[in-house]
Amino acid sequence: MASTDNSGYPPIFIGGMFKSGTSLLRAMIGNHSMVASGLETYWFDIEWGNLNSAESKERLRMISEFYELSQDKLASLVEDSSCSEAFLTNLMAYWSSVTGKPRWAEKTPGNVIHIDRIKTYWPDARIVHVVRDPRDIFASMREAGKWDDIKSFMDRWSAVFNKIESFDKQEILNKENYCEIRYEDLVSDPKSTMKAICEFTELTFEPEIAIFKGKKDDFDKVKSVTGKESTTLARLAKPISTDRLGIWKTVLSETDLSDLTNASAKLGLSKMYERVCL
Repeated sequence: MASTDNSGYPPIFIGGMFKSGTSLLRAMIGNHSMVASGLETYWFDIEWGNLNSAESKERLRMISEFYELSQDKLASLVEDSSCSEAFLTNLMAYWSSVTGKPRWAEKTPGNVIHIDRIKTYWPDARIVHVVRDPRDIFASMREAGKWDDIKSFMDRWSAVFNKIESFDKQEILNKENYCEIRYEDLVSDPKSTMKAICEFTELTFEPEIAIFKGKKDDFDKVKSVTGKESTTLARLAKPISTDRLGIWKTVLSETDLSDLTNASAKLGLSKMYERVCL
């Protein structure tokens, strides 16, 4: 079991529902002089007991491309690791050395449903959950044509917030290890929001991390590796903006809104849904 990363600093994990602003936060915190961050790894999906499975092979291939690893370096990292958690620690330690930054942050949306694994292996980890109005998330998914029916969306949304409720009841979450920030606050008041995140993660605030002018290289890299154009990373190439706040007002119908409310009630998540709606 490891309590910190290889440098002695508690690692930072960023997660949240898809289309909630996790990529933006990862890019912003990655501008800190102390923090190395990169594209999502989906470390928890690597079947360490079956590295020859098609899914594990493809995941490791993408990681090697995203983090610019030679085949020899990837093989070395795998050989030196006893599990997915150890592999992530070794990978991010390597990326820290490449970028010249002593601390690392990993962003994969699903980190928030694996907080139990994170806390078991990295007891001192800092977990940042980016929360966004679910109506805007659904509107964004509808625009992207992905998981854009009520059932598909609510299945994924409820999976996240059911887990958060469960972790809270198990007293896994506390103010020292878990922090919620709103996407709406991040884009409308980036300075105050990033100051709060720095305080939570024990980083010295650097004003430049609150000034985001866009990051296009991630879009280009993902397109090169996967052959797909990420709408999330396309927007990440542009400066921070409040343009995406309240998009549900023009994208969703009254029926959509009613169906979302009813679906949250059927799932027993009415209070949670009401809390995160603005």
